[in-house]
Amino acid sequence: PELRTAMLGETQALLKDLLSGAIGFNGFLTADYTYVNDALAEHYGLAKPGSTSLKKVTLPATSNRRGYITHGSFLAATSQPGTTSIVKRGRVVFENLLCGEVAEPQDGVPQFDTSGGGTLREKFERHRADPKCRACHEAIDPPGFALETYNAVGAFRTMDNGGVIDPSGELVTDGGPVRVKDAIDMAQVISKDDGYARCVTHALFTFALGRGPDKADGGGDMDEAVLASLEGTLKSSGWKFPDMARAIVASKPFRMRRANLAQGAQP
Repeated sequence: PELRTAMLGETQALLKDLLSGAIGFNGFLTADYTYVNDALAEHYGLAKPGSTSLKKVTLPATSNRRGYITHGSFLAATSQPGTTSIVKRGRVVFENLLCGEVAEPQDGVPQFDTSGGGTLREKFERHRADPKCRACHEAIDPPGFALETYNAVGAFRTMDNGGVIDPSGELVTDGGPVRVKDAIDMAQVISKDDGYARCVTHALFTFALGRGPDKADGGGDMDEAVLASLEGTLKSSGWKFPDMARAIVASKPFRMRRANLAQGAQP
């Protein structure tokens, strides 16, 4: 319970920095500091701050921690009980950070075979060698591979089932496939990618308005134009949340929504 509470507190503290504008959305993925107490520092292999309360610490250049996706809270939440999940972790990164769309599984896709030796990655490599499996796994496996050096509760590791873990792979991004060597390298790539900027913009817009953007072919030309403008604001402001919040509140879709609500319309 103590470790779980510390993990949650670590992420909440970084989120507060994001909301205050101390860091941007890019820094949320790449921050070179974190918040730990003695228990969490030991779990991460960091020097203990000498406190049961969370303390802000600068991460060493050699640390295997940088930003949210290396937080124990994220890694545990995207694992299965007692084991990591390449698919679960990879899909969260690809869909929620890069705004990618995963292809629907084809008919006759074979079950994933967990038998035999080798690392979990090696088993997945065998699975996606089948053309029926490749369409889905081509995009979601690489980010999952990059996170395999963290076990189901977020501790760093280099071995799995007696084999050396290879966290490298080709990340599918807006700019095309990018070779990444590990999770930290992946976070750096994502933090600069247009897909991530689009994801952040769409998520904030949807949260603020209580609805997703209208499609351009459904009369949503205004939403499309506003989203493009907001994405520009995100990049020009250093990816800062306060600037994005002000821009969204000042946008016409947000102001029109408030007027409609005042007239008794449903959100």
